[in-house]
Amino acid sequence: MNALTHRPPVPSRTVLTRLPFKVLRFLRTIGINSEINRAMKRAGFSSSDSIEGWRLLAAACSSEIAVNLDMAQLHQQLVELHRWYWNWSNVARTCITRRDWLIPLGLASRRAIGPRPDSVSLQAC
Repeated sequence: MNALTHRPPVPSRTVLTRLPFKVLRFLRTIGINSEINRAMKRAGFSSSDSIEGWRLLAAACSSEIAVNLDMAQLHQQLVELHRWYWNWSNVARTCITRRDWLIPLGLASRRAIGPRPDSVSLQAC
């Protein structure tokens, strides 16, 4: 089954709440970083996919939804945005193997530095 046709699992409320920030970071990085942009284009990500992501993000963050407090509509917009993000983030994880490129996309985190040594105690001579 193709990653772009497979349906993502139904996201939790917490996932949906954080989603617009993740999508914004993802789209902004693809637009700004030319190497990541080229890698995503080789994987099939086109300008129409970028436009679709921005459209879905704008729809999910619409002030009209906020003013009317239409929670069902908001949930539906966020689920559509999640589906788009889930598909393309999986493609990015597959085609981009460099961790230093996945980090700005929000698809990997920085590795923790090893345990810090205890503070050095100064002993009187």
